[in-house]
Amino acid sequence: DDLGAPPLVPPDATLVFEVELMDWENKSDVLGDGRAIKTITERGSGKMKPQKGQDVVLSMKVTSRKGAVLQEHVELEHTVGAPDFGTISPIILEVLRSMSQGERCHVLLRRFASDKIVDTAHSGADVDLTLVRIFEISDISPEEDGTLMKKFLSKGGETGETCRAFDEVVLQVDQVTDGAKDVKFSGCCVLDFPLGRGVVCDALDFAAATMCVGEEAKLICCAPLNFQEARLGLDSCVEKAVIKVKLTSLRRGPHFQELQDSALTTKIDEAKDAAATLFKTGRFALALEVYRRLSASLDGKSEVQKVQSICELNQAACYLKLAKPHRAKELCDRVLEKEPGQVKALYRRASAEFQLSNFAAAMKDLTALLKVQPNNSEARAMVEQLREAQREYSKEAKAAASRMLGEKADAGALQPQESMLPQMIKRLMPCLPCLTSEEK
Repeated sequence: DDLGAPPLVPPDATLVFEVELMDWENKSDVLGDGRAIKTITERGSGKMKPQKGQDVVLSMKVTSRKGAVLQEHVELEHTVGAPDFGTISPIILEVLRSMSQGERCHVLLRRFASDKIVDTAHSGADVDLTLVRIFEISDISPEEDGTLMKKFLSKGGETGETCRAFDEVVLQVDQVTDGAKDVKFSGCCVLDFPLGRGVVCDALDFAAATMCVGEEAKLICCAPLNFQEARLGLDSCVEKAVIKVKLTSLRRGPHFQELQDSALTTKIDEAKDAAATLFKTGRFALALEVYRRLSASLDGKSEVQKVQSICELNQAACYLKLAKPHRAKELCDRVLEKEPGQVKALYRRASAEFQLSNFAAAMKDLTALLKVQPNNSEARAMVEQLREAQREYSKEAKAAASRMLGEKADAGALQPQESMLPQMIKRLMPCLPCLTSEEK
């Protein structure tokens, strides 16, 4: 018996086995409860997997256990997590999140008692799913607040030139919708414009600056971003827009790092004038972006340090108009580190502190400013506004204390809903100075 069954193996023999793995199946329980068993039939490429809310292209066929086709989609553009597939949509969501681009898989559905996901029709059904493409989407809004998203359709050729801050571009617009249906747009529109001059709406300017020649993309624009463009049928009534664009060509603008002396000064003045014009016409977001681009273009050039400070101060002015005092304060802090007595920096930081209701800090900056310029009328006016705001705050604080102690508030005391502080801060906004000639 020790020798085993024929052919006999001699005692104390050493056996050598040669094993070849011909194939293997990768199976996984998608929901962890046995309702959806996924088998990979063809592996995809890359490590990126789609997340909920991301756009993909998929092909899918759902067949009942009796062979009837329940659903079939060929290269369907789908937002991951959208209820496009009825009751089995939650299962398709989890399957997609586990797939990579190009992957094919088979999913066997099983139904439990009182199951609300796998209904009777889908019990025992087979799902053949192919993830054709994962669209890359990035937030290209200047503040990264989701108001301008870019969905890459085609990244352009390998040698595609990438835009620089002040290039002139040709942008082709092929489709415009409000997210559901077409707006009043006649079809293909070619826009030829310089970046940062306000020739087109902010959304198109911001987007073109991030593109390379040959790139195609869909832009998803939401308020409060300015995407109103009469040539595209977009007016103030449209709250959301989806614009399909292609950057067809560009002409190089000035490369500030290569310019010297008078040529550099001329191009700097042109950029500052363009930004100042945008500021004066109320296009604060685009003016802010132009100042940013100019500052970045001059980075490392020690001979234009004053221009860098002006750009930072004017960015602060834009942030104040956009009701983002925290960002304005940060920029003013940066300037004051280099120039402690800079009047405009003190005034704009005081304005930011006022918007943040930091009255003591605002008064400290105004006091320092008035030591340098005792007759500064704008600073004196803000001092009076601060004093009034502090009086209103004291009244509100006393009224709140009285209520907390159970005492009856004075008949004339302000109630919380009657607070004057928001109105006081709003009164400050029109008082912010326009850009002076020395700052443009």
